[in-house]
Parts: sequence; structure tokens; C-alpha cells
Amino acid sequence: MSAYFYDNLTLSEIGDNLSISRQAVKDSISVCIKALENFEKCLHVVENETDIISKLESLKDCPKDKLAGRIDQIINELRR
Repeated sequence: MSAYFYDNLTLSEIGDNLSISRQAVKDSISVCIKALENFEKCLHVVENETDIISKLESLKDCPKDKLAGRIDQIINELRR
């Protein structure tokens, strides 16, 4: 998967590098994507990351005298 998504190699290039068919590479990537989607359904990693980023961005607009209280509020929300 990393060769495909991060190194931007084609299915054929990956297959050549690993001495397997292009179809085998495609099947492996499909299996990996399904596994990652199932992990996300259970763990909500992307959803939680998005929520944390949103909460951190809200700190930019918080007055400095209320910042500590807002940080405590966010920490409590994240612990739930």
C-alpha cells in the first residue's frame, strides 16, 4: 500500500518489484483498504482526529484570559 499511495508507483511497477502480478497487487490493496475501513468503523481514528483538530482550532479565537479554562474543557471532552 505504501508503494502505491506514498511512492506513487503503478500496480505494474509494484508487481514487477515484488515479482507478482498486477492483479495480485490490486487485490492486496483492496484487502488492505477494506481492513482499514473496518478498523475505522471500530476505532473512529479519523473521526476523532477531525474532532481534536476542530477543538484545537477553536482555541485560536479564545480570549487569553479564558484559554486555560477552555483547554480544561477540551481535555474533559476528549476523556469521555
